[in-house]
Amino acid sequence: MEITASHNTFVQMFNLELNKKNIHDVEMTKDNYKHVLANENKKTKTLQEELKRVDLENKDLKRQIQSYKLEIDNNKMDYTNLIFALRNELKSETNRLNVLNERNKELDNIIKNQKAHLEKVQANIENEIRKRKNVERKIYFRWNQKI
Repeated sequence: MEITASHNTFVQMFNLELNKKNIHDVEMTKDNYKHVLANENKKTKTLQEELKRVDLENKDLKRQIQSYKLEIDNNKMDYTNLIFALRNELKSETNRLNVLNERNKELDNIIKNQKAHLEKVQANIENEIRKRKNVERKIYFRWNQKI
């Protein structure tokens, strides 16, 4: 029995030592987990800060994109208005050109009529000059005959 008691005592002491070791290991493991958890918490916090920063950048980029879209829309409207204004101006100038072309045709007809009238007047003047020369010749001829 003594061996058994001694064995039991040894086993109890061994178990006690084993429990102490296990408790120590558990404490060490707890400390390690605390360190790991603290590191993971730091990483998580850093990642959360990075996520906030990226979210802010995304919001800023979305605002910039919206601003560019508005600017593009405004430019489209400006160009559309400019195109309409140019079309209207082109129509106006085309109408003005058509009016000027009509006026040119009228002036061409007036010039043709004036030219024809001037040719008639010139022909009449030339006829009148010939008549006068003939009259002068006749007068001169008669005058010379009298002398």
